Amino acid sequence: DIQEAIRILHQQGLTPVIVDSVFVDSLANKAQKVIAVNPKPGDSVKPGRRIYIKVTMVKPPPVILPAVLDKPVEYARSVLMALGLKIKKVIYQPHFAENTVLEVRSGISGKLIWPGDTLPVGTELILVAGSRVPSLVTVSDYSCLPLEVAVNQLYTDSLVPGLIYVEDSALSYRELLRQVNEYDTESMIVIGQEPEAGKRVSAGTPVDLVVDFIDISDCVRNNTNLE
Repeated sequence: DIQEAIRILHQQGLTPVIVDSVFVDSLANKAQKVIAVNPKPGDSVKPGRRIYIKVTMVKPPPVILPAVLDKPVEYARSVLMALGLKIKKVIYQPHFAENTVLEVRSGISGKLIWPGDTLPVGTELILVAGSRVPSLVTVSDYSCLPLEVAVNQLYTDSLVPGLIYVEDSALSYRELLRQVNEYDTESMIVIGQEPEAGKRVSAGTPVDLVVDFIDISDCVRNNTNLE
C-alpha cells in the first residue's frame, strides 16, 4: 500500500510526492494503492530525487448531476455513465415527449434527484422517460409497506407514484418530500392503493397511495383500494 511504498522510498534516500489520485471501483473503501510512479521502477536516479506517485482513492469522488432533463434518453445515459454514475433502469410512462428524460431518481430510494445535486461516483439512477407506446405491467400489492419502500417498488415495477393521501391532504410524492418538516415520511405506512393489486395497466401509470401513521405490525395486507 501507499504507506509501505513511502517507507521503502525513504529507506532508499528518495523523496516520495503524491501528485494524483484516481478512483478505481474495485478498490473502493480499501487502503490506497500505488498505480503509477515517475520515474519508473528500474530507472537510475540520484539520491534525494523526487518520485512522483499516483494512488487510488479510498472513497469515490463526488460528481454533480448534469442537466439531463428534457434530453434524449441515450444522450443522458452516455453523459451520466461517462461521469461514473450507473443507470439501474429506464422507466417509460405515457408522455408526448417520447424518449425524453422527464425525471431522475435514486436507484435505491426512488427519491427525485435534481440537476446540480452532488452524488458519489457509482450511484445508481433511475431515468423516467416519455413513451407513446406503453407496455402493460401488473400492479403489485403495496399495502403494509413503508412509503419509501412502496415508492421504490413502484419504480421497480415500471410504475410511478401518483397522489399520496395523508390525513386530510392529497399531495404528489414530490410535494410530500418538499414538506418534510410537516410530514414524517419515514413513519408513513401504505394502507390503500389505486389501481388495486393484480390489475394490468400501462407502464408508467401513476398509482395513488393511502398512508397512515401506524405501527407496521398492526397493518393487514388486504389490497385496500380508494373506492
